[in-house]
Amino acid sequence: MLMGMMEQLTNKEILYEPMKELDDKFPEWLAKNRNSTPKEDLKRYEEQQSVVREIVAKFEEKTYSDSNAADREFIVDRMQKMQAAGSPPSDLVGDMASAQEALNPSDEACNPQ
Repeated sequence: MLMGMMEQLTNKEILYEPMKELDDKFPEWLAKNRNSTPKEDLKRYEEQQSVVREIVAKFEEKTYSDSNAADREFIVDRMQKMQAAGSPPSDLVGDMASAQEALNPSDEACNPQ
C-alpha cells in the first residue's frame, strides 16, 4: 500500500514539471537572497537545489523509465532527502501550486480509505 502510494507520488508525470520549475528558479532565488538568508537556511536550500537538479537530470535521461526499479529507487531516495531538508523557501514555491503539492502531499493522499 505505502509503496504504491510512493510510486504514484514519485512518477515522472507528476514530479517532473514542479521539479523542473524549482530547478529553473532556485539559482536566481539563491543569488538574490544569499546575503539576507541565515547561513543554516542557505546551506539547506543549496542542498535542496542540488537534490532537485539530480531529480531533473534523472528524469531527463533518455533511458529513464518509471517502471525501472533502479530509476524509481533513485527518485524515492532523492525525494526523501528533499523532505529531510525541510521545505524550500516559501517565496520560491509560493506561486508554484504543483511544486507545493509534490513536496508537501496532502493528508488526503495518505488516507488509505
